[in-house]
Amino acid sequence: MEHSRRTRRIGCLSSIFLASYLLLGTQTPAQEAFNRSAEFRIAHGYFQQAQVLFREGRYEAATEMLEVSLEFFPDYSDAAYLSAQVYLREQETTWRAIEYLERAVQSGTWAETQSLSGAAELIRAYVRTARYREARQLFSAFEETGLGGRGSPDLSALWARTLIGLGQSAEAQTFLSEAIRRFPQSPQIYTLLAEVLVLRGSRRAAGDILQRGIKEIPGEAELLYRLAALERDPQKRRELVEAYLRAGGSDPGAALLVITGGGGDRQRRYVDLFFRLGGNTRIGYLDELLDSVSMQEISERTGAYTGARIRDENRDGYYEQRYEYQEGILIRWISDQDQNGIAEVIVDFKDGIPRHVTLPGVEYGYGEYPFLESAAFTYGNSRRQYRMVPYTVRRPAFISASGSQYLLEHRLDLNAGEDLIRQNAYQSTEYLGNEPSPARRVHLLKGRIVRVDEMPDSSGNFTRTVFYEASLPVEAIRDLDGDGNPEIREQFLNGRLWKIALDQDGDGVKEFEQVFEGDSGRMYWDYNGDGMYDSREIAGADGTLVRGFSSLLNGSYDLTESGGGSR
Repeated sequence: MEHSRRTRRIGCLSSIFLASYLLLGTQTPAQEAFNRSAEFRIAHGYFQQAQVLFREGRYEAATEMLEVSLEFFPDYSDAAYLSAQVYLREQETTWRAIEYLERAVQSGTWAETQSLSGAAELIRAYVRTARYREARQLFSAFEETGLGGRGSPDLSALWARTLIGLGQSAEAQTFLSEAIRRFPQSPQIYTLLAEVLVLRGSRRAAGDILQRGIKEIPGEAELLYRLAALERDPQKRRELVEAYLRAGGSDPGAALLVITGGGGDRQRRYVDLFFRLGGNTRIGYLDELLDSVSMQEISERTGAYTGARIRDENRDGYYEQRYEYQEGILIRWISDQDQNGIAEVIVDFKDGIPRHVTLPGVEYGYGEYPFLESAAFTYGNSRRQYRMVPYTVRRPAFISASGSQYLLEHRLDLNAGEDLIRQNAYQSTEYLGNEPSPARRVHLLKGRIVRVDEMPDSSGNFTRTVFYEASLPVEAIRDLDGDGNPEIREQFLNGRLWKIALDQDGDGVKEFEQVFEGDSGRMYWDYNGDGMYDSREIAGADGTLVRGFSSLLNGSYDLTESGGGSR
């Protein structure tokens, strides 16, 4: 239904856009590049509308227009690029933004956006999400076109971060030392070089580089912050923090630098400043604050907090961990270490206790924590959900972060694996695609199948049940009309189907029976419902058929017929 509504909408709006172009008779640069494509002209119309909506901050409406634009012209780089800009606004949709950027770069049909800008945006997304190998490949692919690490301060910084991410800190140091000479007014080049020097154990040299940057770019807040973080003298550190604040810096970590370094008689002022600058929203900073301020005082300021707190170790504005609170109680914890918007772990809490854990392809539900009540595994378009025997699988979500009162770290072995779950489950339910009703339900005892319910009808009710012994099927029943009384019964011998019987009217008298023995098979029919079979058919292993008939319908086969041929 949604698809048909969209189709009607596309048809109506496309007619309007097409008519407008025919009347106006004007062409944009994009139309000149693709003037032989009617589909592109329509797509471009939607793209222009999306541009206006994007500038107005109406991002949802812009996304709808861009989706239609890309339906008409799937290789439209500008539309894919603008779609990426929408999704880059939120960390949680970064992965989707990268997909659109890859699509835009691969299509290469740029008309209003410079192709190098699109590639640079993709590199930036790769670097931010720690996909350094892809970033390096893209740098190499565009090196000849000018999109090299030497092209601009921004690209130089991205190339340096790529080298650092690949573990090539010596190469990064050499490159950044040369980049500073080319871009002496770029703060990020100084901060990156200082970061590399600290990484390589040259703390003093890092401080010298930052001081050099401050001389070249007086009043640059980030350089002052980085130098304050390196400074060990409390007085000098306080002076650098004050300079940072005067330069417009607002990171609550600056106040924390003074507090943890010994705030002296002014410590109260910096504690107040820490919270005024938003320190209550930074869980890592709060944890550091405990080294200098009592838990009681911090709790008085933060106890009833409702909202999110993040852990942002590299101070890039994107979180590695996110903590959500309701009136001071933790209700959700998210780990997204690579910042691509696809969480490695999500833990939901109730009354401060973990109740549900989500991993890629795995979900856990807790009864009495830390014992699992349920577990679910997703494979492609199928999903298998288990109900656990109480108090059998103990799966704590977290390990204690050393010396931390606020920070949480999830267990690396949190994914217990399906085998362990199956051995301790009493039921598993299987779902296919987006169907709300299960396709199959398996009842288990110590990992062995004891019963299977399957073949759901249109209402989702199972119509066939198979019973097992020693993990082998022994009997099955099937309800054809949903009245609760099975019409078909199947019997198994050593796990193989042996007999099928049909009792259509439920009177206990079988109207049809089929028997399978080795490579042969026998079928029987009861025509008058007296419980005696009136005809039979026996199939031999060689393909011969022998049919018998009871002319008096009394179970005595007085007529026979033989035939041959392949079955």
